[in-house]
Amino acid sequence: MCTIGAVKNSRTGSSIFFKNVDQTFANTYPGAFITDGSKYKFLKISSNADPSQTGVLAGVNEAGVVVLGADGNCMPDYSGGNYGSLNESLVVYEKVLGECGDVWQALDVVMKEYQRRRMGGNGDIVMIGDRTNAIALEYSPDRWGVEFMSDKPYLVRSNFFVLLERLRPAPEECTLHTSSAIRYADALRHLSIKGSQNTLDDVFKLVKSHYQDKTAMSICRHGGSGEYFTHASFVVELHELSVIQISD
Repeated sequence: MCTIGAVKNSRTGSSIFFKNVDQTFANTYPGAFITDGSKYKFLKISSNADPSQTGVLAGVNEAGVVVLGADGNCMPDYSGGNYGSLNESLVVYEKVLGECGDVWQALDVVMKEYQRRRMGGNGDIVMIGDRTNAIALEYSPDRWGVEFMSDKPYLVRSNFFVLLERLRPAPEECTLHTSSAIRYADALRHLSIKGSQNTLDDVFKLVKSHYQDKTAMSICRHGGSGEYFTHASFVVELHELSVIQISD
């Protein structure tokens, strides 16, 4: 359960991507580290304390391709609880970072791999991007919602479908996740103040937001027992003409 997004600054031309990593359980993450893909090196945010484990929660590669993931909680027959095939999703994210040189290649890989692997679970939300664009993908088996950032100044998702709204369960069916709409609205509130002039500092303020106090309802979540809390934030800024150097 996470808050993810992309921001385009019209003055500098930079693209900023962000993700808060939220979990219900304590985990010792290895931090961001560099690894080799089949074509590109990439900065990896691992899903496990063991850095050799496959799958990433977020990352950016040396071509400037970014992947951010968030659970969807939106299966049409959702009855609560389980998140099936989570690691399958994270393996696809890692494949994108290792193989893809732009957002369009990433789009092709994500959609083909999700269909081929027949992902299950509660649905998924993925954001992919590069220096020029960002795309939000909402997925439930054999259903896709796709939103392109294009000329919009920002693109945001929490843990519920915006495009495939009919597949979203009522909040009372998933009491742990009623903060999704609240976090989404708070993120939009932050970014709407400056619109296309949002900077890295504005994004840092967003990921640290305690608009609902230090509870599981805020973007920076402080959940109690069995509730989600934020472990870490991932923020990356890409410039149109910069060269990305990823090295040890």
